[in-house]
Amino acid sequence: MEFNLDAFAEAPTLEQLDSCGKADLLLIADHFAIEVTRSGRKQVIKDRVKEVLLEQQMLVGADTGESVLGKAESSPVKTKCPVTAAQQKFELDMRRLELEAQTALRERELEAQARERVLEAQVRLKEREMEMNLRLKEMELETARVSSGCNKQQAEFDVSRHIRMVPPFREAEVEKYFSLFERVAITLKWPKDAWSLLLQCVLVGKAQDAYSSLPLEQSLDYEEAKAAVLRAYELVPEAYRQKFRRFRKADSQTFVEFAREKESMFDRWCAAQGVKQFEQLRDLMIMEEFKNCLPERVATYLNKQKVTQVAMAAVLADEFSLTHASLSVGKPPPRHNDVTPRREFPGSSAGPLKASAPVSGAGQETSGNKGKVLCHFCKKPGHIMVNCYAFKKKNNFSKGVTLVKTSSPVLGLGLSNWWVVPTPIRLAVSRRWIRRLAILV
Repeated sequence: MEFNLDAFAEAPTLEQLDSCGKADLLLIADHFAIEVTRSGRKQVIKDRVKEVLLEQQMLVGADTGESVLGKAESSPVKTKCPVTAAQQKFELDMRRLELEAQTALRERELEAQARERVLEAQVRLKEREMEMNLRLKEMELETARVSSGCNKQQAEFDVSRHIRMVPPFREAEVEKYFSLFERVAITLKWPKDAWSLLLQCVLVGKAQDAYSSLPLEQSLDYEEAKAAVLRAYELVPEAYRQKFRRFRKADSQTFVEFAREKESMFDRWCAAQGVKQFEQLRDLMIMEEFKNCLPERVATYLNKQKVTQVAMAAVLADEFSLTHASLSVGKPPPRHNDVTPRREFPGSSAGPLKASAPVSGAGQETSGNKGKVLCHFCKKPGHIMVNCYAFKKKNNFSKGVTLVKTSSPVLGLGLSNWWVVPTPIRLAVSRRWIRRLAILV
């Protein structure tokens, strides 16, 4: 039969209590607020519930309905109740002690685990510190080894022993010398600090002067010394460009040698300009073509500015042209030689020879020139063959000869009558005329 807590609470009886299971006894204890050990035995729980209900005079017999209290006075239950309570108290104390022991043990375990974690963290920290110290020691040893090796190498490097291995310097092949020197230095593993010292031992001429003019700090730097020597021989990018463009094949050269020289010159030109990419090479080619299309003074100005980009060069060229435009605005146009007449050759459709502008005293021999002028026909001084009376009389050429007013006595003939003159005379006059023009020019 299923236990009914409500019915038992209205009229609790001993028979119902004896028939209850452990779960029912726990429900009764909860209902009447009776403290029991839930993990205890059923009999212990039942005795505790019965004891409390008897103390509260709530438990009655099933048949008579009388309180069990009167029976308990004469029955042996009266002697058994204190024993049951003491036993229950003992069990409670034991349970409490067990719980306290378990709690203390758990706390000790947690404390031990915490101490272990702290110790592990400290051990890891110590290990990291030891690793860091070990790395620092290794780095110090490596640095000391490298420095000692460098010092040892510098101490062992004897310039006097290696100077005979330095290639001799030739002023005619300056650009080739440095590549040869660097190749020898790398092959023999010379320290870079000693390169400038070895180099200055073989420099001569302008190279030695350029090296001597450097400050002490720059003279110890190989790159600075190299740049100074190249500048002394004008081996700048423009010089490399001109060499590359003007180099022609010699008769004693083969085409293979010529091609190799061309490639070498082009490489030096690009290296001097710092060309390492296609865009830089493109700017280099366009810049060269742009300068070739400029006036010489503008191109010289751009070379002095060392501009490498065409856009910037165009801006500088415009600025230069605008700045120097005033110099050409007030400048008079170029004058032609006033003493040289314009010549019209025989056979042309033009009329007789004319001068563009007469000069005062033209067409007449001055007193200073009369002693110098000699007639090629009569061999008499003071006049020329055109004005020679004997020549006119002999050839009946007085009407066909006209005088041209110029800055110097020059022959002027009508083209229609020119071919009437005998050939020997024409040749003599022409040669005389050419010599006169050459003197005037």
